[in-house]
Amino acid sequence: MNGVAALIAILGIIIIATRAPLIFAPGATRELWLKIFSTNTRIRIFGLFAGTLGIAMILVGRGSEDIASLLVMGLGYLLVLMTIFPIMIFTSIWKIIVQAVLEGMDDLILRGLGVISVGLGLVIVYLGISLL
Repeated sequence: MNGVAALIAILGIIIIATRAPLIFAPGATRELWLKIFSTNTRIRIFGLFAGTLGIAMILVGRGSEDIASLLVMGLGYLLVLMTIFPIMIFTSIWKIIVQAVLEGMDDLILRGLGVISVGLGLVIVYLGISLL
C-alpha cells in the first residue's frame, strides 16, 4: 500500500504546484497555459507527461485489491484514455477548447478555482499520508 499512498501524495503535490499560481497571478498563469497549448508539439508533450502519469497510476494500482488502489487504477485508465484520444490525436480540437475556456474566464474565477484546487490538493496529500 506504500506505493499507492506515495502516488496519491505525489498527485496532491502536483495539483497544488500547478494550481497555486492561479491564486497569486491568475493572468500570468492563464498566459502560461495558453502558451503551453499554443502549438501541437507542446500539446503532445503535455499529453506524453499525462499518459506517463496514467500508466504509473495503473501499474501502482495493480498491486492489491484495496479500494484506494482500485480507485488509483481506474483514474489511471481514465487518464490514459483521455490522453490518447483527445490530446495526442486531435490536438487542434484540444487547442480550440482550451483557448475558449481560458480566454472566457476572468481573474476572479481563476482565483476561486485556484483556492478550491489547492484545498482539494491538500486533502489528497492528507489522504496519501494517512494511507501510509
